[in-house]
Amino acid sequence: MVLQLKTTVVTLVSLCLAAKIFVITFWSSSYLTRPQKVTSALVQEAKSFHSIPNAGFVFLGLGAQANQMNCPAAIESLVRYGGWDGHIYLVTDQPRCFDTEEIISNSKIPDKSKFHLVTVNDNFATGGIDWEHSNVGFRKSRIMSKSMKGKLFELIPDPNIEVLAYVDCDMIFTQESCPKQIIDSSYPWKENMLRLSHIGLNGTTGELSDLHSGSFVAHRNYSSKILKMWNERALNTNDGLDRVSLIQLYKDHYLPKDHSYSPQEIHERKAILGSESHARPNQLTFTSLLKSRHHKAYDSSNWFEKFIDPDVMNTPETVPCMVHISKARCDRIGREKVQSFVNHFNLKTYKDTYKYCAHSLIQPLENGWFPFGYLPFCPKLETLL
Repeated sequence: MVLQLKTTVVTLVSLCLAAKIFVITFWSSSYLTRPQKVTSALVQEAKSFHSIPNAGFVFLGLGAQANQMNCPAAIESLVRYGGWDGHIYLVTDQPRCFDTEEIISNSKIPDKSKFHLVTVNDNFATGGIDWEHSNVGFRKSRIMSKSMKGKLFELIPDPNIEVLAYVDCDMIFTQESCPKQIIDSSYPWKENMLRLSHIGLNGTTGELSDLHSGSFVAHRNYSSKILKMWNERALNTNDGLDRVSLIQLYKDHYLPKDHSYSPQEIHERKAILGSESHARPNQLTFTSLLKSRHHKAYDSSNWFEKFIDPDVMNTPETVPCMVHISKARCDRIGREKVQSFVNHFNLKTYKDTYKYCAHSLIQPLENGWFPFGYLPFCPKLETLL
C-alpha cells in the first residue's frame, strides 16, 4: 500500500515537472519569436475620425470567441486605423473575458460613452459536440453563437441606432474613413434587404451559389424580418454554417423556383458582381442581394474585404478596407507569416508579446466544444503555447 502510494506521488510529481518544462519550453520559444514593433509603410493610423449618428459597428464575442483576443483587436483597428468614432457594440455572454477600460485605452476611442459592452443571458460557453450531424460536430456551440447575427436589433434595442454593420472578430481594419464608407450609402433601403460584401453566381444558370456572411450591413426597419428568419433557420436546421443557412433561406424564399436566366442576364449579373472587372472603385457602391429579382452585391472589386494574403498585400494600394484573418487562413498561411503582416499594425491588444493566430495545437478549441464557461477564469487562447 505504501509502495503504491509512493509510486502514485512520484508519477504525479513527474507529470507536474514535465508539464512545467513543456510550458517553459513553448513560452521561451514564443518569447524569442514574439511580435516585433515595426514602423510600417503599409498602413498608417487615422489622422481624422468619422461617424454616422444613427449607425454603429457590432461584434459578437460569444462562447469560445470570448476566449480570444481578436474581438478587442478588431475594435482597436476600427478606431486606430479606420478612424471610426461612432457607436461600437461588443456583444458577449462572458463579460468577465473583456476589460472595457483596456479596450477603450488600446483603441484610443475618442468618446468612451460610445463603446458598449452588451451582455446576453444565453450561455454559449458550455461546450458540447453534435455526434449525430458530422457537419456540425465540434462546432455545435459556435454555430449557435453565430446564429445571434439574426438578433442584432434585439440585442441593441436603441431605436436611434437604425443601421448596424456586423463584422466578424477575425478582421482588421486598415484604412482611414473606410468604416464610414461601409455604412454611408446613398443606395435606398428596401424591404428584406441585407447589404452583403460578397456573393457568387453559378456561371451557367446565374443562380446564387455562395455568399459571405462575415460582414454585412443591416437596417432596423428593412432587415429585421430577414434576420429573424436567418436566426430561426440556423437554430432549427443542421446546415453546419451560418452562411449556408442564409443561402438556403434565399433560395427557399427569394429565388423564383421556375426562373432561369438567359445568357444575357447571366452576363449582366456577372458584370454587376465584378467578376469581369477588377478595378478598385474610388468608393464603395452599395446595392443589395436579398430583394425580389434584383440580385446585386456591393463592393464589386472586393475592396471592402479580402482574406489575408501577405504575398499580395504588400503595398498600400493592395491592402483592402478590411483584412479577414480566419482560422483557416492561419492554418494555410502559417502563424509566423500571418504575424509578419499583423506586425504592421502594432496592435496594443497583444501587448507586444502574443501572436494573432493561436498555436496549431490550441486552434481546435476555437470551435467551441470545450466548456470554457465552467472554468473559474477566462484563459485567452493566444497566450497558450
